[in-house]
Amino acid sequence: MDFEYEADDGGGFFWIRLNDVGRNHRLVRCPFDDVRPEAFEEFLPHRPDVMLSGVEPFENTLIAFERVGGLERFVVHDLRTGASHTIVFPEAAYTAFPDINAEFSQGITRYTIECQLRITLNKHGADI
Repeated sequence: MDFEYEADDGGGFFWIRLNDVGRNHRLVRCPFDDVRPEAFEEFLPHRPDVMLSGVEPFENTLIAFERVGGLERFVVHDLRTGASHTIVFPEAAYTAFPDINAEFSQGITRYTIECQLRITLNKHGADI
């Protein structure tokens, strides 16, 4: 297995998605000034049945882009309370992917969804 990682600015620390313990990746964070593995704080563990395909950090929330059973799901994690919820998509068969979310402090995430049964491409926003 080739080692892969991806780091995102989290406003004072890095969010790092890496596959050091399994191919489906896990998510850790660490301070900007200490990126040693010993400084990693695990946020989402590796899960054999869930592919962590990416993250989008915001000031008070983090969106985890996951794939389960062949379908994408977007899980919103509230960094203030520790609560989380999944954005519900309107169809049973779909493709979803994040859109441009340039503002770190915004309270909405933008994404695109393509519903396979109706062959439509729609851009959506969800309060986070």
